[in-house]
Amino acid sequence: MPTDPFLHAHDEELLTRARSGDVDAENLLFSRHLEAAYAFARRTLNAAPDAEDAVGEALLKAHNALRAFRGECTFRTWLFGIVARCAVDVLRARGSRHEAPEGSPAERRCAPEGDPGSSAEIGEALDHALAALPQRARQAIHLRVRQELSYREIAIVLQISEEAARAAVFDARRRLEKLLARFLEPAEALSPKAEERRP
Repeated sequence: MPTDPFLHAHDEELLTRARSGDVDAENLLFSRHLEAAYAFARRTLNAAPDAEDAVGEALLKAHNALRAFRGECTFRTWLFGIVARCAVDVLRARGSRHEAPEGSPAERRCAPEGDPGSSAEIGEALDHALAALPQRARQAIHLRVRQELSYREIAIVLQISEEAARAAVFDARRRLEKLLARFLEPAEALSPKAEERRP
């Protein structure tokens, strides 16, 4: 059975071919990052239908701008930046930001009550806690932990300074520690020093 010649190609090679008009290379390049792009949009918008709209618009914009991409960052980071901007457009269109300031009723409701439960309950509590974070903190912690982006890459995606990216991640960790305190052992802080040494 023949093997797809692009299946194991690096993004850089696919990008070069895609910019030259290779449709198969472009389709593979986008499909590699589609799930991650959707996860980022879903976390940003807290609504699956809105995330689908944002990603759909982002893919169209990325396709149209592909030849203009200069490679100053990875394709993944570039695509996430477009997704972030399209998510803002969706937020403006629907007139709601789904943000919860610290100490708000929405944030307090995420604090689990009673004894820590099963892993499924912990996962649900974490999901609700993430949803209650302010948008910038929510985006930053997702990009840092789930997508393993550097602070420089987070800054590019969110169009902020690297210092602001670090501050947003720190803010998210601090809020999550507060919201999930009942599930954490004293030694299980969400701001591991070793992790923070990563760029």
